[in-house]
Amino acid sequence: MTKLLIQPSIALSLSKGVIASLVASPDGRIIAGGSSVLWSLFLGKENVIRLWDSHTGVLLHQLEGHLSLVSALAFNADGSVLISGSLDGSIKLWNTRTLREQLTIDEASSFPWRFDGKPLRMSLPKVDAIALHPNQHWIAASAIDGTITLWDSRAKAKVCSFGGHEAFTSIAFNQDGTLLAACDEHAGYNLFDVPQGRKVYPPGGKLAFGRIDGVNLPTRTLALRTITFSPNGNVLFGGSYHGLIIVWDVKTAKELARVNAHKGRVKALLFSATGEYFVSAGDDDQIKLWNAQTLEQICTFEGHRKEICAIALTPNGKTLVSSDADRKVYFWKITF
Repeated sequence: MTKLLIQPSIALSLSKGVIASLVASPDGRIIAGGSSVLWSLFLGKENVIRLWDSHTGVLLHQLEGHLSLVSALAFNADGSVLISGSLDGSIKLWNTRTLREQLTIDEASSFPWRFDGKPLRMSLPKVDAIALHPNQHWIAASAIDGTITLWDSRAKAKVCSFGGHEAFTSIAFNQDGTLLAACDEHAGYNLFDVPQGRKVYPPGGKLAFGRIDGVNLPTRTLALRTITFSPNGNVLFGGSYHGLIIVWDVKTAKELARVNAHKGRVKALLFSATGEYFVSAGDDDQIKLWNAQTLEQICTFEGHRKEICAIALTPNGKTLVSSDADRKVYFWKITF
């Protein structure tokens, strides 16, 4: 099969700030991008959320309030609320009609980095990734120190905490919200039941020779960078630090397939709403579109010359947006 090469239809160049996170609104009309200048205390307010028109790339508005890199974004189901997570330690909910902040969860640190007292080590504040539960008011937030907290945005209270993994954590809920998946540098991935917070995979016990209490663990999947469920929730897709995309059966934890997808890390995985295809982004500056059933590559999106930071896909699957470390934002049209 001949692999198509797709060129961007819109290219934006930012004067300052890198877009570290991207998300499309449920109606596909708005693209939100979390901008970042880590040392914003010295460089000015560049840790903003930019809102673009997905069809024209025109900047519509900027949301200000975070003190550090805006690391994660999510819309609720009807698009009335935009949720943002930041390395300042806060989660903010924004009303997309009034374009005003309506709630902040947790308290932000005044400094984007802080020294934790250990030699030659800097300790980052909290939010590295967020995931919105299907009930639309629980928000899971992962921290770079390996903790995951489930917050109730209505009650403004903590529901539970998840622990026992070690990674820069990508997290995802399954379709009905009964499971939360998280990357793990030692066991490939963790599954937790929700809202109890109990780890259901890998099983508890003593790790020895690739087995925990007699249960085989997958081999050569020890360092995952990103993880996501298929839209039906039956299959789990993980992107590794070694360029692999690995597929597991959720119920049995059996590895179903692996694909050599990129050179270096697989940084992001996104499914189309129908589940027919998914998109991957890697350290090789390439974005690829895959058939979700056959795992065959359909096309490559070419144009980035620096490290890809984030990707987003509109719900209709017709527009892909990506950002890179060179302060570029590209809009791609998928026409087949």
